[in-house]
Amino acid sequence: MSRLRMNDFISRKAEPKDVEAMVRIQHDAVVKAWAPHIQEDFASFMAQRFDHNTQVQKYGERVLDPDRILIVAEMKDSIVGFCGAKLHGPDEQPLGFQYQGNGFYLDPAYEGTGASLVMAEGLRQELMARNAVSICGWCIADNRGARNFYERRGGTLITDAIQPPEYGPTPHVCYGWVF
Repeated sequence: MSRLRMNDFISRKAEPKDVEAMVRIQHDAVVKAWAPHIQEDFASFMAQRFDHNTQVQKYGERVLDPDRILIVAEMKDSIVGFCGAKLHGPDEQPLGFQYQGNGFYLDPAYEGTGASLVMAEGLRQELMARNAVSICGWCIADNRGARNFYERRGGTLITDAIQPPEYGPTPHVCYGWVF
């Protein structure tokens, strides 16, 4: 595939018709980015955490949830990635953020094309439209690609964040942005 430019992509709010593509992209992205970092049997991890039918149901509900944001990146009517955020509870780690990112998945075939930048900008615009003042997001501590992406976009490492138990034994780190 020839190198694409950012203007080849658009971002928009996700719709119910996008869910199957989103779940496929999530699966492919997780396999590529997470497999080297998961400390347990990866096949069991995928079966438990990323079962296709469960993910389709979950994202089908999330697309319709007004407290959530789901943004897709699209090229020529094909979904190439998606990201999301939810309202951050007052007792959730790290404390003091209004939104928490809860997914940033790009089809591995589109890495380095600018699609992730278009998604991030779409998310930022939607947060601004909701008068958001802050967002945080977690990633696997050893996933240097994700960490570099967040750092280049102004994310600040939150050193005192306590990793949520649902992230399991794999060490995670958290980044925050204040607008």
